Amino acid sequence: MGRRMRRLTAIGGVGLALALVLGAGPPAARAQPAAPVAKKAPAAKKVPAAKVPPAAVKPPAAVKPPAAVKPRAAVKPAPKPPPKPPPSPTEEVERCGPRAPGSEKQRIERAADHYDRGLVLYEQGDYLGAVREFVVAYCEKPHPKMFLNIGQAYERMLDFEKAVAYFARFIRESDDKEPNRKRAANRVEVLRSLPARIQIATVPPGAEVTLSGETGITARARANGVDPIEVRKGVYTMRVELAGHEPVVERLVAEIGRPYSYYFRLEPKKGVVRVAATPPDARIFLGDRLAGIGSYVETIPIGRYRLQIEAEGRPARREQIEVTAGNTTAVTVNLPDRPRSGRWELILASGLVLGSATGAMADTLFDQASVATSLIGVGGLGIGFGAAYLGVPDDIPVGHTSYIIGSTLIGAFDGAMVASMFSGEDCFAESNTEDTDGDGVPDSQDCNDDVVGSVALASGAAGLLFSAATASRFDLDAGDAALINSGAMWGTASGALFWASFDNDEDVLEPMLLAGVNLGVVVGAVLARRSETTRGRMALIDLSGLGGTVAGFALGQAFDSENERLSHFALVGMATGLITGTWLTRTLDDPKLTIQPGIAPTMSGDGATASLGLQF
Repeated sequence: MGRRMRRLTAIGGVGLALALVLGAGPPAARAQPAAPVAKKAPAAKKVPAAKVPPAAVKPPAAVKPPAAVKPRAAVKPAPKPPPKPPPSPTEEVERCGPRAPGSEKQRIERAADHYDRGLVLYEQGDYLGAVREFVVAYCEKPHPKMFLNIGQAYERMLDFEKAVAYFARFIRESDDKEPNRKRAANRVEVLRSLPARIQIATVPPGAEVTLSGETGITARARANGVDPIEVRKGVYTMRVELAGHEPVVERLVAEIGRPYSYYFRLEPKKGVVRVAATPPDARIFLGDRLAGIGSYVETIPIGRYRLQIEAEGRPARREQIEVTAGNTTAVTVNLPDRPRSGRWELILASGLVLGSATGAMADTLFDQASVATSLIGVGGLGIGFGAAYLGVPDDIPVGHTSYIIGSTLIGAFDGAMVASMFSGEDCFAESNTEDTDGDGVPDSQDCNDDVVGSVALASGAAGLLFSAATASRFDLDAGDAALINSGAMWGTASGALFWASFDNDEDVLEPMLLAGVNLGVVVGAVLARRSETTRGRMALIDLSGLGGTVAGFALGQAFDSENERLSHFALVGMATGLITGTWLTRTLDDPKLTIQPGIAPTMSGDGATASLGLQF
């Protein structure tokens, strides 16, 4: 019993205060008897109304014209009501209802009962229930010491704002000699120095958190950290940011010593991707997902995506697209028809090349024996046709076959030029009987044709094997292969014309031709990588170059009777023809847009939808 009394005294000593104020109150006023209910008077009998003769009908009065309508004055908007003040921290004791009837002694007894129940609940850890009982006890019999008890209960509940408010009210309304005033003042000072603790988690993790108050940025930290962010009491603007995601801004009212926990799922920034594909039934895949048929528009998170468009009977198109925040990434894809097969082109070239090669070998072996050479050449031609017919697949693209044929011819030409430079002299000189080197052999016979032919054959075979092995890897289309082959052809022609224009020394003819053909191959490969062209356009450009060369020769014949500068005119004509043909065919490969109505389902964030529109 003594231990319980000590606890009661430590909490506030309210029992003693209640005992001091006990006294006899005025008796409660007796209830007055209720007034008698008046009897209902009988209803009056209905008297039939006297019949009134109908009044004489008057003619209708003249209708006056309607008065002019005055313009209505502008209605001023009602002023906004002032904002409601924030609730008081001690609002529980300020909204006490009317007291129950009874004497002063009865009210004190009821207050003591509620106070005792509050003490029991406080000891049991039910601090919210204790606060309710203390508040009812205060409403029955107000006393400042009850604020101390309520404040202690709120402090146990970690509601330090209310605890400080009740402690402060206890200090303000209690007597100066109250022994618990100093303890309450110490608690107020300690609690007011407690910072609010803020724990923030985000998905994805690692976002930057910034708290800004009235004086500027107060704290910075990373989300998902171990240590919470500590700030003093106040109103803050919390901003959560992560690269590639939409920022989150929240208003935070931090109270004394209060723990706060926030969880944010950050939405990634988004952009619009718009894809239009031809033909209209082309399937559009974004990653591994079927996004649409023919056209596709969607707002998606930013980043890099793999876009694939495919249609029946046409080669698929794959590319990487990057979607940026707030922008529209537009992609227009025109799937070409499946490339024409180059099987017969390769079969014909294989027969001709192999037949020519075997004929040349037979000519070397049999020392120009015409019958044996012819038979072996015909046999090689048949073998070439037969082997290519059986070995070349039906679906090989024209681009691959053009690349293989061009590489074989370019390899053979390079081998012949190199062999002519190192194993013979004047292999490409005109046939004459002069012996300028004094070796007793005409100049036209100084060239070792056997070595040149063998090296050319080996180089052509090497070019064939290399191109056959790399055709699928490079995957050139017909236009790209035609551009490379044209580059080699016009490079060779340029080398020959440059040699004829500036230096007729036959010792530099092979180097000029070798440099021209390889420079043409390099230029053609670079142009093929950076531009899109077709085989038809390259054929027109080649015809234009050929026409320019012929025109140059004709002009040279007309203006230069001695033909000293004939090669100059031809070189200028060739360059003019190539440039003119390129410019005139610049729009030849542009896609022709055809408009037709169609229905193309598209995918959106809410699911699949169907849209009616135009297909281009």
